[in-house]
Amino acid sequence: MMSWTEVHPLANLQYLPRDCMKNSALACQQEKENTMQTLNIVAHAAQSEQYPTDQRQRDHLISRLHSIKNDKAQELRNTFGIGEMPAPRTPSEMVERIKEGKFKVEHTDELNDSYNEFYYSPWHFIKWIDPSVKEDRPAYDAAEKKLDKLYDDTRDEIIVADVEKGLAALRQFESTAIN
Repeated sequence: MMSWTEVHPLANLQYLPRDCMKNSALACQQEKENTMQTLNIVAHAAQSEQYPTDQRQRDHLISRLHSIKNDKAQELRNTFGIGEMPAPRTPSEMVERIKEGKFKVEHTDELNDSYNEFYYSPWHFIKWIDPSVKEDRPAYDAAEKKLDKLYDDTRDEIIVADVEKGLAALRQFESTAIN
């Protein structure tokens, strides 16, 4: 049976020197930084030793899978007119969208009451939309179900198969169009 300190190598470290309070503030700060660097090095080494390489690779693939799914979900929302478009990033893009009418102002008396007449940002009530794209909730729901099923199948493949097959499954997921 392994001891606690073998399983958790950080258990033996003293986080701050006992005489830190006797030293000057600068020396104390430097000692804290040195201790934190040591903790980071030991924690990384412990993670590398205790966490198998293939598991780290699988975790990375699952993280990438989740990120790709979020991007695809946003594309679906844009395609089917669900929610709003991302806000403009530049002043010229904002002016262009306003000229094209790609916005709506959502301001009601209920919002007035909830904000107690304080407006933290005048842009809060502007919703960036594309009026040419009509909301199609049933089609969006069907496409979202397809995306979720494909995501689950790909995640299962990454977890169960070897890492190379998991990478191939991730690439397949990334290249698949959902509509």
